Amino acid sequence: MEMPKIYLPLGTLKKISVADVLSDSNSRQYLMSFGFDLDELKTSIATVGIINPPILRQNEGGKIEIVTGYRRLRAASELHIEQVTSRVFLHNELAPDQALLVALYENLSIRTFNIIEKALVLRNLSRFYGKEEIIRTYMPLLGLPKRDEVYRQYLEMEKTLSEPIKEALANGKIQMKTAEILLEVDDNSREIISHFGSALNLNINQWHQFVDLTVDLMNIENRPASEVLEEIDINLLKPASTISNLPQQANAVLNFLKSKRHPRATAFQKQIRKKLGKMKLPEGARIVFPYYAEEPEYRLEVSFKDGPSLRERLLKIANDPMLHSIRLPLIEAISVGQTGEIPGK
Repeated sequence: MEMPKIYLPLGTLKKISVADVLSDSNSRQYLMSFGFDLDELKTSIATVGIINPPILRQNEGGKIEIVTGYRRLRAASELHIEQVTSRVFLHNELAPDQALLVALYENLSIRTFNIIEKALVLRNLSRFYGKEEIIRTYMPLLGLPKRDEVYRQYLEMEKTLSEPIKEALANGKIQMKTAEILLEVDDNSREIISHFGSALNLNINQWHQFVDLTVDLMNIENRPASEVLEEIDINLLKPASTISNLPQQANAVLNFLKSKRHPRATAFQKQIRKKLGKMKLPEGARIVFPYYAEEPEYRLEVSFKDGPSLRERLLKIANDPMLHSIRLPLIEAISVGQTGEIPGK
């Protein structure tokens, strides 16, 4: 499909009140900025001013709408600049669908959209264009595959997710696949999970584990997030707990959820660690075991300076009397159920 051509007139240069425009929520009809940092832009404006004037549209009711330059206006506001010279178009000079495309193409020419901004773009496009046209023509511009399920997922994220979760997505603190799992749960559970995870200051991988494990347990145990996570509060994070700092708390919470979700795997790890702990491994050597006993072999890692030192360390490992007690990972895992060591049993 051939892209529509927009012949933008010069408009009228006017000084507008920054506070008045930003205070009117209806002025953000074409907004496609989210989760941005204004520091560099503020430094630029403070040094050389606003080089590229914002583009504004005066609608049929006389209200001013921001077409481009929302971040410039926000930065100007934080710098206590009261008025900014802008290009203002009357409603009959710039139609709403044209204004949206002006905003889209200006943004595409200067930056890359984050996940939430792409969702905002698709939402705005849906006001003027059909789903098939958006998927075929505009999703490739955003770096998105031309698939119906992707289109629906992005619209659902923009509509459903809370501001803190959107912020985390936009800033790369949680992954897209984590957000997909959050979309599966009810609003209340989603907020509880988000609040709990934020309090632990989880990194991006921990966030995914936390959400994945919590939602799995909700489904398996048929309990809401409030009950699943209340159990953690009672067992791990109560005032008498010896776990003091956030990294320790995060690891403790994830380990607790893993033990609940995968009790046999947790017991298998405990059993193997106990056996390996009795071995007298030489310095620079360690045995790595499969997390869920899903692989048929362990892995030995040895660091050494030269051939003789390697031989010495390998001989020490080979002659360790505890070596004979370590069986195939699967055999160790099967034996867990016979030892009564499954957590929570």
